[in-house]
Amino acid sequence: SASNALQVLPLSLSSSKPAEIPSGRRPELTLIADHDKLRTGEKATVKLMLTTDERLSSAAVTLKFDPAVLDLQGITPGGLFQNAATRQIAQFTQTPGELAVSISGLTVSGYGMLLTFTAVARTKGEASIELVRETIRLITSEGREMSDPQVIRTRVRVEP
Repeated sequence: SASNALQVLPLSLSSSKPAEIPSGRRPELTLIADHDKLRTGEKATVKLMLTTDERLSSAAVTLKFDPAVLDLQGITPGGLFQNAATRQIAQFTQTPGELAVSISGLTVSGYGMLLTFTAVARTKGEASIELVRETIRLITSEGREMSDPQVIRTRVRVEP
């Protein structure tokens, strides 16, 4: 039976069959940090995971964070783009605490890591790392924008 409920599938399993109607299931973007508590100067690896039934060819997102508490660096393509010969990744900062990232070069679907980066603890505090919903652009292999993705953020606490 087809279900509109979102499910996170382990990397070792294939995703369910693509929906017959392209908009059958909303895409999901999830930020996962390997540590939620850090001390000043420590680092956490953060992964941006993607779940989609549709074939994605490019993505653009803006990460938002508290620049007094965290610094984001070392953004690299995730496993979804591992075998792409022509993958391209670009990043730029316009406003402190916001980092825009775009990635392209492969058509993928299912569940996997879109990109990974390092969060470095700067000073004591609590900060969330989130995606700015208005900036998310997920483009299908047909050139159509995927609509209304579900977004799950992550939190990191920096202790003295």
